[in-house]
Amino acid sequence: MRIYDQEFGRYLYPEFDVVEVPLHNALGVEYPGIVIIGASLYQTPDQPAFEVTVAHEAAHQWWYNAVGNNVLDEPWLDEALATYSSSLYYESARGKPWVDGLVENWQTRYDNLRQEGKDDLVTQSVAHFESLNNPSIYGGIVYSKGALFFKALREKIGDQAFFNALRNYYQAYQFRVATGKDLLGIFEQAAGKSLEDFYQQWLYSKNRQ
Repeated sequence: MRIYDQEFGRYLYPEFDVVEVPLHNALGVEYPGIVIIGASLYQTPDQPAFEVTVAHEAAHQWWYNAVGNNVLDEPWLDEALATYSSSLYYESARGKPWVDGLVENWQTRYDNLRQEGKDDLVTQSVAHFESLNNPSIYGGIVYSKGALFFKALREKIGDQAFFNALRNYYQAYQFRVATGKDLLGIFEQAAGKSLEDFYQQWLYSKNRQ
């Protein structure tokens, strides 16, 4: 929470709860002010899956709770950003080897889908992914490819512009429902240039090279 406070802006509530719950088909689920973490992860709390799940769900207090979005029409907007945010936690708390391992996991997951001919648009709706009847595509595209997009965007525009954009987004859209267009526009403002070609490559195209 301290790391996200520093990177995004202050957490808006006096309390945050992390609760162990028996879960099926999910490792964690976010709600305003509280996240539930699968009981199976508590059996091995020293394993990376436990830590990264808590970091991901905690990031949703910024991306989904404070800054709202339509989670059915644009699931990438909170899920991809929360996934990438977990790497920022690792970057500060654990160091580069941990970040590299996390990014490698995203890349492998996405590459496997590409090799199977199942690449898709990050910006598709939940209904679209449900129609594919393959949950691995939703996770590999929205979470992993989406997180890789934010990693590539940071590398393209630099740390100062990237983190300024996240802080500006957090301040501008607290207690509002933001759209993908809103977020992408704030990144362009922070970068001081058009990023349309980059967005087309990562967000609106399949089979990126």
